[in-house]
Amino acid sequence: MRGNVITLRRSLLVNKALSVKANVYVRNKRTRAMFSLGEYTKKKCFGYCVNLADWDLFALGNSYLSEKTRKDREDIEGQILHEWGDRECYNCPVLVCYFFGVPMPSSESFKRKQELLFTHVGKRPDEGNYTYAMDNRLEGIAFVDDKLICAKMVSKVYTVTPVTIIGVFPIAEKDFVSHQPEAFVTERAREEERQRSLLCVLRK
Repeated sequence: MRGNVITLRRSLLVNKALSVKANVYVRNKRTRAMFSLGEYTKKKCFGYCVNLADWDLFALGNSYLSEKTRKDREDIEGQILHEWGDRECYNCPVLVCYFFGVPMPSSESFKRKQELLFTHVGKRPDEGNYTYAMDNRLEGIAFVDDKLICAKMVSKVYTVTPVTIIGVFPIAEKDFVSHQPEAFVTERAREEERQRSLLCVLRK
């Protein structure tokens, strides 16, 4: 299966700030009345709010609008764009494979780190938070629109240093995808060997 695989090694790729959802509100420009988006939708259905132009849409709290999150997003997009280079931006159904390497706690002993290496991470953030953030960052670079993602395979495991491997592969409409493509498996095996070497270095 033809396709493209890239590897990113920046720690911010496993930052919770990337996937924090905003509390979205609407506020009337004239009266300053404020409702959550859900409340606004209900009121609009009952005829209370007839003109959307009279309302501002904004977000409160730890939102996507924060400078830190925006900077993280721009940084990730820059990394993806750099790694993707002039490869094809797919405009067809695609399979996306993710390998998220989450750093092991530094407080763990060397023996415990040996046991943890490449075991699955059953802690937050959820894998959905990671993939949601990355799907949006890949849009317009690896594929034209994220609606083209028709299949997805995700691994979230402990590693020595943070790493994210991304594979994007075009698929035929009738294909049933049941395994990771060879190019992605090869890159993952190469990274696993690298992580084992890093763990040996820590022991010295």
